Formats: sequence, C-alpha cells, structure tokens
Amino acid sequence: MQPSGLPASHALLAPGPPTSLNSEPLSPRPATPTGAGFAFPGHVPLVLSAVCTLPALAAKGSRRRRRVARADGASAGSKIHGVGPVADAAGYFFQPWHDRLEAQFVETLGVREVALPPHLALHSAPNGNGVVEIRTRVFEGVEGSPVRRLRLLLLSSGEKLQAFNALVYPRYECGPLPLLGVDLLSFNGHKRQLFGVDWSPLSPEADYAEERIAPYLREVRSGPFSAFAGAPSGRIYGEAPEFFSSYMFFNMPEGADALKPAGPYWEVFREYCDRYCAMLRASKPDSAAAAQLAQERQKACDRWHAERDPVFPVLRRFYGDEWVEEFTTSVLFPGSAEG
Repeated sequence: MQPSGLPASHALLAPGPPTSLNSEPLSPRPATPTGAGFAFPGHVPLVLSAVCTLPALAAKGSRRRRRVARADGASAGSKIHGVGPVADAAGYFFQPWHDRLEAQFVETLGVREVALPPHLALHSAPNGNGVVEIRTRVFEGVEGSPVRRLRLLLLSSGEKLQAFNALVYPRYECGPLPLLGVDLLSFNGHKRQLFGVDWSPLSPEADYAEERIAPYLREVRSGPFSAFAGAPSGRIYGEAPEFFSSYMFFNMPEGADALKPAGPYWEVFREYCDRYCAMLRASKPDSAAAAQLAQERQKACDRWHAERDPVFPVLRRFYGDEWVEEFTTSVLFPGSAEG
C-alpha cells in the first residue's frame, strides 16, 4: 500500500518541546512555544504547554506522582480495572508494564476506560494442559485530553507464552502526531523474548521523523542504552515498513530478568513513554487540514497492521477466525473497518 505523503509545506510538522512528566525540560530543549492553549471546538479551553498539564488533574500532582511511582514498582498482585482481580496475577509476567502505562495516562493525560463487550474484554481457550487468556482494555480521552484512544492488551499462557501490547492514538485535532506502540513477548519459559517500543510515524518521509520524533528520542536511542538495542528482521514486516520509525528500540533479550522492572529495557520503556506524554502535553490544536490528515493516516496505520501483524495466526490458532475477526475490527485495530 503506497503511503499518502504529507503536504510539501511543513506547517503541519512543527514539533512541540520535550518535557518531563513533572514539566521539567528534557534535553534537547527547543524553545517553548507561546500562544493559545489547547481548545477543541465546543470544549473548555485547556492549556497543554511545557508548564501546565490538565487543569482538572493539576491539583493532584503529588498524588499522581506517587501513583505512577507505585506503578513503577508494581507487583503482580494488581487488579485490572473493570474486570476485577486478576485470577492468577502471578501468571501475567508483563503486568507491571501494563500498570505503569495505565497509571501514567490516567493520572497525567485524562483518559477514562470504555466498557468492552465481556467476550472481547476477557477471552480464554485451552492450550495443551493449560489455558491461554487474553485481557484487553480500551481508554478514551476526556474533554481536552490530547489522547483519542489507548489500548492495553495482556496475554498469558503460563511459561509457554506471555505478551503485552499497547497502542496510543493522539486526538485528531492535534494533527499528524506519531502513535506510541509497545510490544513485549516471551516464549518457552523466557528462552525467546522480544522487546519493541516505537513512536509510529504517520508519514514515511525522513523529514517527518527528524522533526517530530528525533528531538525527543535521539538521545535515548543513541545514548547509553544503545548497547541494548538491536535491528529488527525484515522477515516479519519487510524492509522499511511504513509505520515504523528509525528510532524504534528493538531487541531480543535473553533471560527472564532482562524484561523485569528496573532493568535497562524497563528504563527505555519509561523514557519512551515519559517523553511521549510530554510531547502530547505540549501539543496544540492544529488546522482542520492537519486533523483530517491525522484521521486518514491513523486509519491507514490500523489497516496496515490488520493486514500484516504476525500476531493473527497465533490468535486464530487459539481463538478461531470468527472471534479474531471481531476482535480485530472492534478492538485491536478498529480503523481497519472504516473507510
């Protein structure tokens, strides 16, 4: 599928300044933009700058930081909101990663959970002598939030397979901002593992990545953590896949400890997520043309993944074609079902 390029004018590509979770500048430090705050048509005006987060959450700053800090050291005994306690919490190897991302977006970017049909929110099937269970949650941004949609997915089949997948879509009115994607996999008692986190570009043009992604991620991707990065194989998505950036952090680490909290990959995950949230908080309303472009490209991204994601053969083997088709078009990549 040929990408629809961005306009020659770079008016839609001006990046906001990197900031930390606590509104402290990250390095490198472009000039802080000035002007009107973030306000959607018919919504209460809202400043999303390097020095101000959601007004409704500002008073909760210290409490918010405590909650995110607790999520940084989350144990496996967490609950999944909306579906009750995890039946076998110790079986969800990537639960701390899920909890950290949830806490960060709920507490700093104003998202709230959307109820899914029960058979899509939680589904299980036999897998040898055990079961394979998939739990999915979807969040939407409240009024004024720069987030349109957040999806979190956990999959567990004991020692055989563990997975965590997350995808964040910015609100269309923010313009063609990159998506945040996280993929963590562990097979065969942690003998084979995969770590991938990226800001998925909405244009394959090099200028897009250099203006919208590089100012935030260059120092992470090329800094001390670069020793833990590898190159993804083209066998899965092909060479130069459309919705992957050159700043993707990918590797296939060995041993269960490598993908536990407090390790180097956890720190990379935190950096990519923290800087993404800072980028969103610094965003401002863009033009109607930019919003239309963002909508088109987010749908194209969903369609691209729905056609190529290597997870589908695995899910079909566990859950069957009918359930996977509904799950894909309703929950996993809903834009794939839209024109």
